[in-house]
Amino acid sequence: MYFRIKLLLMRYLLLFSTLLFFACKPNAELLQKKKIQTTTYKEDCVVVLKSVKPSLNSTYFWYKSNEIHKSKGDYSGDLLQGNYLRHYITNELAEKGSFSYGLKKGEWKSWHKNGKLKVINHWKNGELSGKYFLHNDSGELLLKGKYLKGKRVGKWVDYVKKDTTRYKSGIVFIKKIKDTNAVKKGGVFTRVFKKKNKEGKKKTGKKIARQTEIKKTPNKNAKKPSFLKRLFKKKTTNKNAKS
Repeated sequence: MYFRIKLLLMRYLLLFSTLLFFACKPNAELLQKKKIQTTTYKEDCVVVLKSVKPSLNSTYFWYKSNEIHKSKGDYSGDLLQGNYLRHYITNELAEKGSFSYGLKKGEWKSWHKNGKLKVINHWKNGELSGKYFLHNDSGELLLKGKYLKGKRVGKWVDYVKKDTTRYKSGIVFIKKIKDTNAVKKGGVFTRVFKKKNKEGKKKTGKKIARQTEIKKTPNKNAKKPSFLKRLFKKKTTNKNAKS
C-alpha cells in the first residue's frame, strides 16, 4: 500500500514537471540576447519577439540589423526588453537601465568616460517622468529639476547660470506681480458696514448744513420786544451817548 501511494505521487510529480517545462519553453523562446559593438561603444541587451500596439506619445527602442534604433510613436524591429548595459570601447561603464517592450522604465544612469556620474533620470511608459540630474565630468551638479510625462515641471535650478526657472507643463511659468495700489475687496459684512458708514457720514453732513442754515436765517415767527422794553433800551442808549 505504501509503495503504491509513493509510485502514484512520483507519476503526478513527473507529469507536473513535464507540463511546467512545455509551458515555460515558449516564453523562453520569446527573448534573445544581443551584443553590439561599434568603434565607440559595446552594448548588451535583450529583445522580445513579440509585437505590441504602439503609443503615439512614447519613444520606442528596437533592434534591427545589428543596431539599436529609437522612434516616437512606432517601431520597426524587435523591441528591447529587460536589462540594458552600454560600455565604452575601453570597458568603462557608459549607461545602465531597463526596458519594458521597447520603453525605458524606472531609473537610468549614464557616466562620463572618466567614471564620473553624468545623468540620472527616470522614465515611465516611455516618457521622462521624475527627478533629473546633470553633472559635468568633474562630478559637479550642473542642472536639476523634474519631468512629468516628458515635460519640465516645477523648479529647475541651473548651477552654471546661477538661475532658477519654474515650469508648468513644459512652459516657463512667470508669477503675476500683485498691484500693491489695488484696493482689496472685503467680505460681505465688510462691504455692508462700509456702505452704512458712508451713508451715516452723508446724513451727518446734511444735518450740520441744515443747522448752519437755520442759524443764518432769521426766525420770522420770533416775538418782537414790548413797547416799554424798546423805550427803555432807547433811553439807555441816549444816556450812554451823552456821557
